[in-house]
Amino acid sequence: MEVRKDFISVEAEIYKAILLSKSLQELDSNWSHDKNNEDMHLIYGYDPNEYRKIEVLYSYGRSMARSLAYDLYSVNYADKHGTLYSWVQKIENDWVDQVQSYEKIISNALDAQSKTRRFNCVIQMVQTLQDQIKILESVLILIAILKTKDLYLLEERVINKTMSAVSKNSNTIESDEYDVFISHASEDKGTFVETFCEHLSAENIKFWYDSNEIGWGESLVRKINQGLSKSKYSIIVLSKSFVDKKWTNKELEAVLNIETNTGDVRVLPLMLGNSDEIKSILDQYPLLSTKRYLKVSDGISAIVENLKKVLSK
Repeated sequence: MEVRKDFISVEAEIYKAILLSKSLQELDSNWSHDKNNEDMHLIYGYDPNEYRKIEVLYSYGRSMARSLAYDLYSVNYADKHGTLYSWVQKIENDWVDQVQSYEKIISNALDAQSKTRRFNCVIQMVQTLQDQIKILESVLILIAILKTKDLYLLEERVINKTMSAVSKNSNTIESDEYDVFISHASEDKGTFVETFCEHLSAENIKFWYDSNEIGWGESLVRKINQGLSKSKYSIIVLSKSFVDKKWTNKELEAVLNIETNTGDVRVLPLMLGNSDEIKSILDQYPLLSTKRYLKVSDGISAIVENLKKVLSK
């Protein structure tokens, strides 16, 4: 399918959205309830509180496949989305908070099955929904990338009526942008990250730090995506704890994708640990092995001075 001409500057990303849509359409056609209804009718002999969890797995799972597939495919229709900005906002508003909800649906269905019996259709539906969640996670990374693109940023400024302010000084950073995004494991806050952030504040370096930016009840995913898209660089505090964390790895994956797509250096690796631990960390992230990294053991002052040199370029 040909990408619409007004989105030609982001052709690769739009084409990827369409391919992800097609993958979801294929999953929709394979939903196991259609093929294994000999299993499904048996669940109604059990407690309604249990079989409803399995019904929810089917109804919400298949609805997700169809709805997200349509939302992705509709990016190419100018009558549906006049701007890239409007489409990105649509995807972000409707889908950014959904991963945990679908994971909970899977957990509930498996719990119901453990209290009833093993239904083949449940196992197959769980696998299908897990595949869809992976696609959704790819979509969220794609959105983070698109929010760094010139077309999106231009439309955002026009729509938010900030073009006149920006045009007065094209080198002025908007007030809601950051120099660095701090990605870290929560276990490393007390041992390093909080002290590091105090030094950044003392040097007037604008940084995105979850404890400062995410308020009570706010969406973790939405705020993290906003922070990544509005930060010049991401300092990745790599440690033993970082390696085992799902969210930190998603942050690293997102910013590496942005770096790959833009060609700009975005990732600044910072190693926390001894030499053996650092070697183990690099074994986990081969894409970082070619990058120069700093070590926490070098001292915060040295790290901050190096960061100031990067920001001055």
